[in-house]
Amino acid sequence: MSRKQRRRSAKIDADRSQHDPLVLAAEQLAEAEGLRQNKDLRRAKRQCEQLLKDHPDYVGALHTLGNIFYDLEQFDKAFVPLAHANALCPRNCKILLSFGRVNLQLGREEMAHTLLKQALEIDPDNVGVLNTLEKLYRHLGDFERALTAAIRLHELDRAAWHPRLSMAIYYVQLGELEQATVICETLIREGLITTGLVEVMCQLPKHSTSPQLLRYIDSIQVETEDQIEEQKYFRGQALHNLGRYEEALDQIRAANVVNREDRLSVWHAEASFRDEILEGVRRMKISERRREEKCNQPISLFIVGAPRSGKTTLEQMLRRQPEIVQGFESGIVDSSIARVLSLSQRPSMPSPEGMSPSLQAALLRTYQGELAARIGEARVYTVTGPSLAEHIATFASSNPNCRFIFLQRNPDDLALRIFMKKFYSASISYANDLGTIREFIQWHRKLSEICVEKMPDRTLVIDYDEMVENPKETVQKVCKICDIESNSALVPIPGDDRGVSKPYMHLLRGIELQ
Repeated sequence: MSRKQRRRSAKIDADRSQHDPLVLAAEQLAEAEGLRQNKDLRRAKRQCEQLLKDHPDYVGALHTLGNIFYDLEQFDKAFVPLAHANALCPRNCKILLSFGRVNLQLGREEMAHTLLKQALEIDPDNVGVLNTLEKLYRHLGDFERALTAAIRLHELDRAAWHPRLSMAIYYVQLGELEQATVICETLIREGLITTGLVEVMCQLPKHSTSPQLLRYIDSIQVETEDQIEEQKYFRGQALHNLGRYEEALDQIRAANVVNREDRLSVWHAEASFRDEILEGVRRMKISERRREEKCNQPISLFIVGAPRSGKTTLEQMLRRQPEIVQGFESGIVDSSIARVLSLSQRPSMPSPEGMSPSLQAALLRTYQGELAARIGEARVYTVTGPSLAEHIATFASSNPNCRFIFLQRNPDDLALRIFMKKFYSASISYANDLGTIREFIQWHRKLSEICVEKMPDRTLVIDYDEMVENPKETVQKVCKICDIESNSALVPIPGDDRGVSKPYMHLLRGIELQ
């Protein structure tokens, strides 16, 4: 084509764009997307909204507008254009990903999972979809599927460090410490020392007692108050592992000062709420174990206890049993309640004795539906989480196939371990003060005593020290209460954290006297 012909062709294309509304719309959409990429979200939003006035079903503009609202963290507003775009173009991977991310932010985990799985079927190697699925599974506490997603991300980009660190985190959660150790050593050789890495290393026997770990922690650059506080917790753990107990406790005390007063206020304000939980369990009417329900429905094994009492250790001991699925902190209870409240347009769940038969049936039906989607062919699904204790009465009243395991531990060991851990959630209001920690431990003991009295055939109290000493016998007891057979050969040797408070006793007494 000659120069003259090219100029003429360019002029024809320019004239066409001025008169062809579809070409003009595409150019405007490209401009809006460019503005979004450059973080000029207000102008990008105006551009998309004007486009949609002229072309209400323009899928590209709907998708970009939804992404703009997502970037603005206005997730409820992002839902509307992305739902419209998904309805018009249900097999578009990018739209499915964006719509899935928004649903995840809105707490609609089941919908998010459905959309992301559809996107993965279309493009199995889509990094954005795999990253979002990994976040979803981590949020749900489904560490096995989160690990699978992280492994696939690593296969797609073996040089990236983030998938490998995620793999190490999930291996620790699953009790596979050797695999986590190999990954951490590789990242260290590559010089990738991060806060997440040292947090994992503090939990690995091979590295937790190495003086090098303390140097790694001190080498991390911290800027915000949260980062400084976090570093103190990690330094305290490393010093503890090295046997430098006074220095360790000094670091932990300094870290706990940061949010202490605010959380103490919340703890005292919630006293009546804790009393209501105990009273609700005392008054609850236990759902009868009808034979047909016992045979046809799986068992929900609620593992209840204070943080650091051994719930994760028990789950790791149980997960290899063929009839048990480890649920981790899956949030199945909270999500079931949220769905029922949304459908019934209620602001909150009434007390168990105030629940109508229809609401109770709706909760049971919703929960069993979520359980069926997670458990597969197994018979028992473990359920744990920080909010589980407050829902015991509700589920014991509505579900005849619940069993309750209460983990207890030497109070001094447990109090120290809670005091030494950084809790990111502000709802853990007791953890910055040894006095409120002991009150919380005692509250949990009262709760277990009431449950044993009310449900002796469905409740089991397990002592952490005994569990570590006799893991096979512990698994046998749990399987027996769930009406399944145990396989002792599949029980792993648990970690041993007994007696952790002994070197601190005189130090702790001094703190508590203050």
